[in-house]
Amino acid sequence: MLFSAIEIIDTAVRIEENGEVFYRGFAHTMATGDVKDLFLYLAGEEARHRSQFADLTSSIKKLEISMDAPHEEYPEEYYAYLNAFADSHVFTKKDTGGNVAKRFATSNEALEFAIQIELDSVLFYTEMKRFIHNSQWPIVDRIANEERGHYLKLTHMIGGHIHENIG
Repeated sequence: MLFSAIEIIDTAVRIEENGEVFYRGFAHTMATGDVKDLFLYLAGEEARHRSQFADLTSSIKKLEISMDAPHEEYPEEYYAYLNAFADSHVFTKKDTGGNVAKRFATSNEALEFAIQIELDSVLFYTEMKRFIHNSQWPIVDRIANEERGHYLKLTHMIGGHIHENIG
């Protein structure tokens, strides 16, 4: 059975694309001060990640699932799991970043949403490694680690932002 790792990379590109649009859109319409600065920084990071994932597609060809995919008893089920997870990730749907950015009335709401998106992205990127050649793992690991860093920045920001609103 053949599996196209390019489809997984395309999903990662779409996640980063929508993340960039979300961060930039909210920064320009609602955010101020430190939240705006953080969201603009994260938008730039998402654009860089998108480019890195897009570069991977030039080196990835079809891989045989039994060779480079999960060493699960039922690899087709694992692939179905990853697809279902990707489908449930709000940023895998085309052009959702801008629409989602308009959904939030406060910076706290947007920060909480961004925290969840970053966690979901780390999980997706960690799992997608099972479908790409191990020579590409360092790139995916680096991006997943950067997403973890974004999560930390966001949780630090929301902690300080909530404290500012209370105090």
